[in-house]
Amino acid sequence: MTVFTAQVQDANGVVQTLKFSWSQVTDQIRMSTREVEQGKTGIGSVIDNITGKVKQLSTYWTAQLFNPYRLIGYAKQVMNVTKQFDDAFTEMRKVSDEPVSVLKDF
Repeated sequence: MTVFTAQVQDANGVVQTLKFSWSQVTDQIRMSTREVEQGKTGIGSVIDNITGKVKQLSTYWTAQLFNPYRLIGYAKQVMNVTKQFDDAFTEMRKVSDEPVSVLKDF
């Protein structure tokens, strides 16, 4: 095992001896690498969660837009409004002396 030593003098003039071994350096590098990988995993999982939620929302809104019961309801409304217009036009023809082309313009 290789041990490195260094003497360092701080601003107050105190001399300190520093010692570290090569195994400590490699352990620190490994720990730092693990932390970076965990950080990547954390960011990746956040992005994956956001992507998953966006997919769920798009599926929900697509299902709501093309909901068969809702589409049937819209078709019924269109038919109901068309029938009301037809009934109103028929009543206008009954009570008016105007020709049909004038009533359609009205």
